[in-house]
Amino acid sequence: IIEHGHELYPALNAKTARLASSINEWWAERGVGLRIVHFGSQFRFIVPPSISQIFYETLNINGVYCWESRTCFLYTAHSDADVDCIIAAAKRTTLTLLEHAGRRRASHLRRAAPSQAGVPKAARGVAERGPPPPPGPSSAAEASITLCTCAADHSS
Repeated sequence: IIEHGHELYPALNAKTARLASSINEWWAERGVGLRIVHFGSQFRFIVPPSISQIFYETLNINGVYCWESRTCFLYTAHSDADVDCIIAAAKRTTLTLLEHAGRRRASHLRRAAPSQAGVPKAARGVAERGPPPPPGPSSAAEASITLCTCAADHSS
């Protein structure tokens, strides 16, 4: 914090906002009923329970691992290229599900976005108090493993 000054959190929050708005706009253009909610550097994919497991497994195959509680963070170690990687992986995941999922599951992607019921206020972007600062990774490599591992063969 001392090294980066007062610009640290606004820049980190702007990366997260870019991530969420880019994916949300792309999903909306295609009529896909998924979305990302965010607050600060925290974000969460909002996915219907009926496709949740396959969504996260496919996202993982596409290079982005979301830990089991499904709340994600960007850290200062995440570059703009890492954010682009996450955006590309979410798009590949969606296209894969639309292309290969059965009619029933594909129809769940085309429905209106799920409600925010049960989504923590902080994840909705309207928290009365911000979440506690996340324990940061000790290195850029750890941050990459924590959220986004971009393999060269996953570039778009």
